[in-house]
Amino acid sequence: MPIFAILWQIWGTTAKLEILARIYIAYGFLTQPVHVFVATHLTQLDAQPEHEEQDIIRRAFSWSEFDQMVSQGQIIDAQTLAALSLLRLKRPDLAAYSCTLPDL
Repeated sequence: MPIFAILWQIWGTTAKLEILARIYIAYGFLTQPVHVFVATHLTQLDAQPEHEEQDIIRRAFSWSEFDQMVSQGQIIDAQTLAALSLLRLKRPDLAAYSCTLPDL
């Protein structure tokens, strides 16, 4: 499924997407790449998640809250930490603030 369809279907959002990088989950072990995008110009629409996606919870965090969750070990998956590092290296203008999503 194209990333635009995923944004709209699950999150109810449209955006301008910029690819930051293509990374590998376990280079040398797995050959499956992961593409890291940054989304800007977000527009909120009505989400239309599939049945098994109904329980997905979304919430916006400030950068200080996010950094605190990383430092406290609440966010530990490699893809999220790699994406954060790529964002801060390649788009520091976006890594200084967070967007606010409406309450659902």
